Amino acid sequence: MKSARAELVARYLTIIFCIAVWYTASISITFANKHLLTEVDFHFPFVMTASNNTLVSLLAYLITRHRRFRQPRLSRATLLWVIFPIGACTALDIGFSNWSLELLSISFYTILKGMIPAFVLVFGCAFGLEKRAPLTGIAVLLVCTGIAMAASGEATL
Repeated sequence: MKSARAELVARYLTIIFCIAVWYTASISITFANKHLLTEVDFHFPFVMTASNNTLVSLLAYLITRHRRFRQPRLSRATLLWVIFPIGACTALDIGFSNWSLELLSISFYTILKGMIPAFVLVFGCAFGLEKRAPLTGIAVLLVCTGIAMAASGEATL
């Protein structure tokens, strides 16, 4: 039987591994998309988005065939009124992000994407989904400022 400390360390290592994989995949996709859109002269960002989303959907489908990862069935109403709008908005976000890679440098793109937490917080407070908390505002401001400072030396339109 594992000790509680060993289980905690294993859990933290798993989380760190997942974060590393996520960032590696995210950065790789950004650079690949930028390369395709600017150097290969492939000017179809929404086709790229559809291809990426199809591949990810196929991978998710294959993973969820395993009993351990199987999710409960969703009702048709939940699919139509919850899942579909979120998926459509996400696809548009990714498509427009890919399109912006044709026009912006990756550094400036990173600065703009780094501002997303600020917009989420502002709109969350405006629509009553998030409570106004000074510490949360300060944390988001520090994150956005840090990202902007890290990428600002390289930023060009």
